Amino acid sequence: MRTFIVLISLLIASPVAADELKFDVRGWGITIGKMVLVDKGADAIGQFRTTGLAGAVAKVRFDMKRSGTTYRAALHTGRRDRTDQVDIPAHDPRLDPLSALMRVLALKDQSAGCAMQAVVFDGIRELVLTLEQAGPLRCRGTLTRRRGYSAVELAEARAFPISVHYENRTGGMVARKARVGTVHGKVSLILRD
Repeated sequence: MRTFIVLISLLIASPVAADELKFDVRGWGITIGKMVLVDKGADAIGQFRTTGLAGAVAKVRFDMKRSGTTYRAALHTGRRDRTDQVDIPAHDPRLDPLSALMRVLALKDQSAGCAMQAVVFDGIRELVLTLEQAGPLRCRGTLTRRRGYSAVELAEARAFPISVHYENRTGGMVARKARVGTVHGKVSLILRD
């Protein structure tokens, strides 16, 4: 479950032409939840909730908040609750999961494209996020577990594929659909209009 939440966190600059992005989260052929990302400059909020059949089976809630250089996350699964917090100084090149998620899903400048490489750190675990341009409005890449994972987690899976399809908006481009592999299968985020 931890890997699933970190991967959901990583499917995220400022949203284009809006300060809020809403996504349907789909897996296994059904909508399993909703995600909302709100960018307020130095501050941001991300929320995931299971919905529908998935919500009836497992009420999962994941709240992320970035305030300046401080990142906080709270996970509630019905079986366990976990809270993480990390301060990443401005001079540290690592990104917290919410900042990485925002960087991937919303791009201000289309001319810069979507290619990037970043280390993502949640206070315990590090992943390397690599995206390469795969077409005019498409990027492909991987999330690779780096540090903080158990031997069992690393044996289960070390890298997960990502693909992101963007659309043009005033002032830039924004993710229309993102897919990421998880230990439970592929999950998609689909932008809601």
